[in-house]
Amino acid sequence: MADPRAPFYSDTGEPSPTLGSLTALLGAVAVDRLSTAFGGRRVYVPANLGAGHPLAVVAGLEAAQQLAANFAGSTLTLPITPGRRRQILDLDAAGWTRAAIASKVRLTERRVYQILADAALDAQADAAKAAQPSLF
Repeated sequence: MADPRAPFYSDTGEPSPTLGSLTALLGAVAVDRLSTAFGGRRVYVPANLGAGHPLAVVAGLEAAQQLAANFAGSTLTLPITPGRRRQILDLDAAGWTRAAIASKVRLTERRVYQILADAALDAQADAAKAAQPSLF
């Protein structure tokens, strides 16, 4: 029988939930709240958490307990939402420093640099696709 948690783990066995798999487990509202508060950051999920735990405060106690039931004792890197990525790109375009962006969106400067570098690579790939003539 297949492990029902399989969509949450990488080939190496490390916890690696995607937005889609977390949404199926916790619901869209809880995932949006978690991603806004913790997206792109590593978060430890204890086996037992109460109503005052940061995960429960942000996502709600029921969603946090569901997260703990599936990832107890794990450290997860929670996915970042597309809206948050867009916010980082917009702040960068407006001339904000990396440190100011990191503070505003509650990420590390390193993660902001990574997101901006990924966006630059995506833009280069899109430009290359657009420049390539169609064969048909």
